[in-house]
Amino acid sequence: GWAVTIVSSDKDLMQLIEPGLDLYDTMNNRRLGAEHVLEKFGVMPDRLGDVLALMGDSVDNVPGVTGVGPKTASKLINEHGDLEGVLAAAPSMKPGKLRDNLIEQADNARLSKVLVTLNCTEPLPEPLDELELKGIPDAPLRAFLEHHGFKSLLTKLGQVADAPVPAPASVPMEQDPPCDHDTYETVVDLAQLDDWIAKARHQGWIAIDTETTGTDATRADLVGVSMALHPNRACYVPLGHGGTDLLAENPVQVDRAAALAALKDLFEDPAVLKIGHNLKYDMVVLGMCGIAVAPFDDTIVMSFDLDAGLHGHGMDELAATHLSHSCIAFKDVVGTGKTQRGFHEVDLKAATRYAAEDADVTYRLWKRFKARLPAEGSTRVYEMVDRPLVSVIARMEQRGIKVDRDVLSRLSADFSTRMADLETVIHGLAGAPFTIGSPKQLGHVGRIDPRL
Repeated sequence: GWAVTIVSSDKDLMQLIEPGLDLYDTMNNRRLGAEHVLEKFGVMPDRLGDVLALMGDSVDNVPGVTGVGPKTASKLINEHGDLEGVLAAAPSMKPGKLRDNLIEQADNARLSKVLVTLNCTEPLPEPLDELELKGIPDAPLRAFLEHHGFKSLLTKLGQVADAPVPAPASVPMEQDPPCDHDTYETVVDLAQLDDWIAKARHQGWIAIDTETTGTDATRADLVGVSMALHPNRACYVPLGHGGTDLLAENPVQVDRAAALAALKDLFEDPAVLKIGHNLKYDMVVLGMCGIAVAPFDDTIVMSFDLDAGLHGHGMDELAATHLSHSCIAFKDVVGTGKTQRGFHEVDLKAATRYAAEDADVTYRLWKRFKARLPAEGSTRVYEMVDRPLVSVIARMEQRGIKVDRDVLSRLSADFSTRMADLETVIHGLAGAPFTIGSPKQLGHVGRIDPRL
């Protein structure tokens, strides 16, 4: 008395179709009965195994009989009843390749029948009643949809947008002290820099950030580097500050060449983890100075892997969301409009407060995200997929990529022609022209004829 639906697009499972048991094809979004099997394979479900045995299936490593396709297989089964009937009749068939193959490959055909036959006697791992489709628990589903931002599905469930939803389990975090800009240090000599580098090597990680003259990493000049060891333990190393007035005295700074040499040793040290936010930009900037940053963590990538659709992933927004901290605005440091100046013209005290804060905030975010990755099952995608891409894209931006314009032009012309041909076919199937790139129009056509 059970009404059973098998959810699968596997043709082998069509053998099970009978009154009270159908198959839901997830690939084509339709329910299949015995009439669909007859239409597709030319036989009813109880004879489908014989057809599949003759056809074979290279994907499932079912040998079948050479030269026998769906039409020939169904014709043979309908004429001779089943596989054994076909093999028995083979010697009396009209001489030809089909007859020879059926005789020579009879053992392959019988093996194929064994391979495609479903085992219907295997005991179930639990009572049949336990497999009955039950309702989905409401609260966990709503919490999952809300956490991942599936607003339209929430609406379909009748969930109002502002109703309370249980929050996902969070990882307990040690509360950091508020950012104290007065604790930040301006590094103006090599001895200070060496001290910071020694401490970074001792603990094995350091948060870093760069300040430059522009947003194009391949063209911007490096103005300074900030670093953070712990909350409120951050510094700024100015390397290129000074105004355009040739008569004005530039501020005291570390010798640029000596500083870059020391930073190179640290930033390329495999025993020290470098932590950045949108580190790809910094990697390109430092790469232009001959420094290859590795190993590293990137908090903007971590944030995306943890909370992709919940909010933006810029530092200011993340600081407000996770740290309840309002970062110093860049415009408050360099000004706006006609009075705006380059960061290299900002005095060192203001530059240190802004730049060191970036490194400090980056370190605080990293502590939180690093703990959440394994707790929320995101470590693998971060470490195996997304983080490795950062250095790949940084190298591409820094070095450029070679392209063959002639090949690309030919591909473009070929794709355009093929797309136009496909568009004509699609319009023909739909019975009227429509904008294929419009999800709304495409959905409308699909509702009219689900087979499309």
